[in-house]
Amino acid sequence: MSPERRQEIEALFEGALEREPAERSGLLDRACGDDVELRAEVEALLAAHERAGGVLESDPTRAAAEAIASSPVGERIGRYRILAELGRGGMGVVYLAESDDSTFRRQVAVKVIPGGPGMGELHRRFEAERRILASLDHPHIARLLDGGLTDDGRQYLVMEHVEGLPIDEYCERNRLGVDDRLRLFCTVARAAHHAHRSLVVHRDLKPSNVMVTSEGVVKLLDFGIAKMLDPTSLGHTAPLTLTGIRLMTPEYASPEQVLGDPVTTATDVYGLGAVLYELLTGVTPFRLVGRTWGECERLILEEEPPRPSTAVGLVGGAASARGKTTGDNGGPPLHLGGWEPTGTEVHDLERRRRANHLRRRLRGDLDRIALMALRKEPARRYGSAEQLAEDVERHLDAEPVLARGDAAPYRARKFIFRHRWGVGAAALVALSVGGGVVTTSWQAREAAEQATIAAAQRDRATRVASLMMEVFRLTDPTESLGDTITARQIVDQGIERIMAQLGDQPDVQSAMLLEVARVYENLGLLSRAEELVQRSLVLRAEHFGEESLETSESRSRMGQILAARGRRPEAIEQFRRSIEVREARLEAPDSLLAATQASLAFELRSAGHYDEAKKLFQAAVATQRGLPGDDATVANTLLGLAATYHDQGAFDEAEALFQAALAEYDPSRPHPMAAAALLNVGMIRRLREQYRSAGPLVEAGYEMRVALYEPEHPAVIEGLSQWGMLLQALGRLEEAERQLETAVERGNRKLGPEHEMTTTARATLAHLLTQTGRYAEASARLDTVLAAKRGRHEAGHPSIVFSLVQSADPHLEAGRLREARALLDEAMAITGPQGVYGLLALHGLADIALREGRLDEADRLLDDALAIAAERLRDNHRYTLALRRSQAAVLIERDRAQDAAALLERALADERAKLPEPHPKIGYTLLCLGEAYLGVGEPYRADSILQRAARNFAELPAAHWRHGEVMSLRGLALRAQHGAGEVEAEWLLGEGLRVIRAHLGPDAPQARRAAARLRR
Repeated sequence: MSPERRQEIEALFEGALEREPAERSGLLDRACGDDVELRAEVEALLAAHERAGGVLESDPTRAAAEAIASSPVGERIGRYRILAELGRGGMGVVYLAESDDSTFRRQVAVKVIPGGPGMGELHRRFEAERRILASLDHPHIARLLDGGLTDDGRQYLVMEHVEGLPIDEYCERNRLGVDDRLRLFCTVARAAHHAHRSLVVHRDLKPSNVMVTSEGVVKLLDFGIAKMLDPTSLGHTAPLTLTGIRLMTPEYASPEQVLGDPVTTATDVYGLGAVLYELLTGVTPFRLVGRTWGECERLILEEEPPRPSTAVGLVGGAASARGKTTGDNGGPPLHLGGWEPTGTEVHDLERRRRANHLRRRLRGDLDRIALMALRKEPARRYGSAEQLAEDVERHLDAEPVLARGDAAPYRARKFIFRHRWGVGAAALVALSVGGGVVTTSWQAREAAEQATIAAAQRDRATRVASLMMEVFRLTDPTESLGDTITARQIVDQGIERIMAQLGDQPDVQSAMLLEVARVYENLGLLSRAEELVQRSLVLRAEHFGEESLETSESRSRMGQILAARGRRPEAIEQFRRSIEVREARLEAPDSLLAATQASLAFELRSAGHYDEAKKLFQAAVATQRGLPGDDATVANTLLGLAATYHDQGAFDEAEALFQAALAEYDPSRPHPMAAAALLNVGMIRRLREQYRSAGPLVEAGYEMRVALYEPEHPAVIEGLSQWGMLLQALGRLEEAERQLETAVERGNRKLGPEHEMTTTARATLAHLLTQTGRYAEASARLDTVLAAKRGRHEAGHPSIVFSLVQSADPHLEAGRLREARALLDEAMAITGPQGVYGLLALHGLADIALREGRLDEADRLLDDALAIAAERLRDNHRYTLALRRSQAAVLIERDRAQDAAALLERALADERAKLPEPHPKIGYTLLCLGEAYLGVGEPYRADSILQRAARNFAELPAAHWRHGEVMSLRGLALRAQHGAGEVEAEWLLGEGLRVIRAHLGPDAPQARRAAARLRR
């Protein structure tokens, strides 16, 4: 159902709710007219609304229960004897049963759903639950043991029987304090995270679906309305949901569920937040009992829930509904139900005391953790269930939590903790400057001046120490008197004091400005960092001279900032000037010279000057290995050298160097260089199409950067972009699109739309949009990428050639062949028919010739491209396999389908060895192979292959023309199976043509071919 159709149905449904039941029929007559399907959908919603007592609930529970005739207690289902009914709900009835195998007996839970007409959708969802449960294996998720059909055709599941209580009742009965409740909750969150890693979203997380045994073991239950993030991994081609009914429990439903928007792992994060809220307060975030659906919707979508610490006191205790309150371990017990003193006033006083105690316990971290999980916008919640659990655990360990971001002293402490190396560096520089360690300008004085020098150093040390004490005193709440002060303000005020109090000591002032600029850079505040480095550079040039070592240090830092801001030519100039001075003034290379050489090499490598970059990296490594210092410095330079080898196609040497750099770090501890090494090794493996081994490395590198930096730091944006690229390579297009869209948004906001990091993420996202059939949007994004590259590089730069080829793709796919040819011709004019980029341009031109029916030209261009591939690429490289697909398409057009099939079978074997299935690229090959077998005269085999192609296209939108192509070819295959499925064949041919025309237009080559099949 399209979003527009869904909105039409829901608007009419809500309009009908405003009328009396007797008036609804007339309203539907006028609104629906001859649209029978529209009326049926609205009437189904109205009926479900009435059955649910005024609020749409998660499942057609009552209808399912009524369809079950009588209790089968005492009978057998499969090899299980039914002992008792445990409950009705979800999709049927759950029974306690016992297996009576001869070897052992054990009790299990058997869920049975009814048979009969009208239950097809219910059966499909039941089958989905069986598959979902079978895919999960976790000690805190109830296990699936068995399943099948009863003698009368009803489906049943056999699951682990969990004897216990819902988590909220368990906490009450066992008088658990806050800490113990939080530990139980973390177990639930990690179980949900395991399901998410298995591509399953629960969608109905609530206390009754979380059982706790008498031994305190948590079990997550009921995946009856769970959704596969990748349903094709279980053999489905579309999400399994119930049309027209929103699957949710309103008290725990997220805003996107209420709106009918796509459900993601963020939906479960919201559900977990609601469970946490109730465990802490005894009430749900919103009280919906007795309200109309419109009122419920407004609350969930528009109102913010009260803070948990406030909700505790709403009715004198933790829960107005159950009369409970909470407390710390070792403090007042949470449960009040068993304590009834005779004096009502004493009772009320004690309740208030305990509620006040709990409010103090929840105020702060726990308020913010719960509310962050319950944010309206999915993107602003915790990034995963695991991240939520980790934040709760940080609270339990008295560590700073992610959600706590507003309190001034708290943020200052958090800043110092997270950026301790930056703040520490600034403090050490200040103290070392004050203590006389940095005494370059003084060491040339005569011995007779030593007393004066010592006195000046003591005075300087006193002033610097006083200044630093004033800065750090800002974090003291007794000094700030409640004023809100952020980490940024702490550093800003420190800068003001440096400028005001050290104006008569430019050497000290310039050194401190340089170090505080490093802190700003680590925070990602590049504009402010550049301003401070510029001040330091001017001060040093005036005080020490343009050609001094001190000024060269400031130039090196300026180069770093300019490079981070994407201003490469200016950065290169600053690095070169710094290196010239240091090489002229130093007797032997020092660590700063080596670092500046490495920084210049990074920029030259990005500009395509690989040979000069390699020499600089090698010189820097040689210097750094001969000096005492941090191995991380050597590792960073090795990363640059490895990347240069990679750029030149020396992948084995590159990966060996990346691994050597990675070996310098403990991968379990976050470190900037370790994160870079992980991402780069993962990138190498991705480019070498070793996707499965690349995945854990890229994910670990990205998560390490998330732990180290703020969300909009350039390093996080780059990691996010790399992770999105790998997800796309793995065929996980929906997830990849989310990551890449976020990277582009953050890059635009933080770095600017023309920054290289932003344009890289935008180009990758555009390629994904081309894959998913959104050609106009892809072209618009690629136009901006190409414009940015033209402004950044010379006309013949390889990056421009690649961008031209990439920009032709959406035009080619959409059938806009003239526009595609213009871009490819320009690319060929720059690069010529040689190299990998020339191969890509030749391939694009060959596809145009094929679509225009110029088969001889297509053959010639493909032969030229394959010759380049044979010289430059592995035989099973993705570019080579794509060329083989096009070559096979030409063979099919020449009525050489047998040769085409043989070529495609080899390509398919190579693809399956590298790619996880389902995957769109495998789908492309299968589509072509199916057409080849039709040409060979094997329609049965062709139909089987085409059905498999459809499964591999599961990540593509339902309206994508390739789905129409599959249907059209399948119709041809069924038509060729004389007498078998004539009606279905005609429908597939017609529907396939309709889908292709709707996506590409009636004049597209694909549409003309589909129309010819229908007429054939």
